[in-house]
Amino acid sequence: MDKASIGDLKRRYEKQSRKDGRTVRDNENKKRKNKGFTLVEVLVAAAILSILVPPILSSFVAIARVNAKSRRKLSATTIANGVMESVKGFELSQVARQCDFPSSGCYVVAGFSGTASEVLFSDLTTTTHSVTQNGSEYNFDGQTSGNYAFKFVGVEMDGTTYDVLLTYQKNATNTKSEVVVEKTDGSTETKTTEAILGAVAIRVLTYYDVDIKVFRGGQSMTSTPLVHITGTKADYN
Repeated sequence: MDKASIGDLKRRYEKQSRKDGRTVRDNENKKRKNKGFTLVEVLVAAAILSILVPPILSSFVAIARVNAKSRRKLSATTIANGVMESVKGFELSQVARQCDFPSSGCYVVAGFSGTASEVLFSDLTTTTHSVTQNGSEYNFDGQTSGNYAFKFVGVEMDGTTYDVLLTYQKNATNTKSEVVVEKTDGSTETKTTEAILGAVAIRVLTYYDVDIKVFRGGQSMTSTPLVHITGTKADYN
């Protein structure tokens, strides 16, 4: 074999050796990439997650609770405002009749299908009646204290149940007597005064401090309500 052939074989061998070396190194690199995590790396990762995950989850839970509370507060406010509008539209005797005889219709709370009742203002528990029924007539007898309390249990809104407490407390410093006067031409005129000759009827206009409290269903009505709004109502007795 001449020198040229020997040199050519040597070059081929060296080239093949370099190629084989790259193949070995590539295989080793692939093995390193595919070998996965060591136990120490797994433990370190688990420790980091145990520190980071609980606060993140707690923040999500807190946000969900705040959102749920806000929705309940909004619904309770809607209910309370609706009851206040009813108070403005109904006389006290009408509210009492609806609570004393709810089977005849109860419209103080819109869409109400729960249980309505009148209770003593003093304890908010003992059932009482300001209205008596005589045939088809309903007579408003009132309460001697001049104060009234009405409960509406089972008010449904947005999938949640609420209870409503409506109270009327007589404002003793703001009461007027209205006298219906018969005039010479046979017509009548109403004046705010205590005594006028020729009076044919006297009506007392009483002012009440109205409280409306909305609670979560089943919550004690002596506890702090979700919503509490107040107003004034003038009513004839």
